[in-house]
Amino acid sequence: LLASGSQDDTVRLWRVSDGVLVRTLEGHADGVYSVAFSPDGTLLASVSCSQRDEETWRCVKGEIQLWRVSDGTLVRTLEGYEYAVVSVAFSPDGTLLASGSRWDGTVQLWRVSDGALVRTLEGHTSSVESVVFSPDGTLLASGSWDKTVRLWRVSDGALVRILEGHMAWVRSVAFSPDGTLLASGSDDGTIRLWGVP
Repeated sequence: LLASGSQDDTVRLWRVSDGVLVRTLEGHADGVYSVAFSPDGTLLASVSCSQRDEETWRCVKGEIQLWRVSDGTLVRTLEGYEYAVVSVAFSPDGTLLASGSRWDGTVQLWRVSDGALVRTLEGHTSSVESVVFSPDGTLLASGSWDKTVRLWRVSDGALVRILEGHMAWVRSVAFSPDGTLLASGSDDGTIRLWGVP
């Protein structure tokens, strides 16, 4: 399966083998910024804005929705953001979900089993556009409009390192399969490869 999130407020599941639309997931009140499958493929997370200011149209409440892939049932809605949630990733063992927020610069870790907020990671000074766990699940990387990539220790939320060098917003981060390298893509037109401590 392939999942896609859209500004039409829906998530769609497609069968990769022939491109057939399998299911449309409806429930978000605004555009869907990011989607992620759990490692075992049973759950799908999608992130969006659930409430906007009527005068400024700025998002004032973000949300994460967890869906059961097999039948499209909404399992749980995770709330707690004052702004739109724009990035999401499952931990390799599927027990945690990381999400990044627009404007307030926070990363939040959630327990998948019950939707409890485990920890809030603070330090970015602008929107967190991308989050990703290392292959062994010990580190979390976040890329931000503040032009930095931050590495966090998942076990206690400690900041391990700040990676600086991009001249514009960091849009995407990804670990190599062996976890020794981290790639970051930026609006400055570059991709940087970093050694992981």
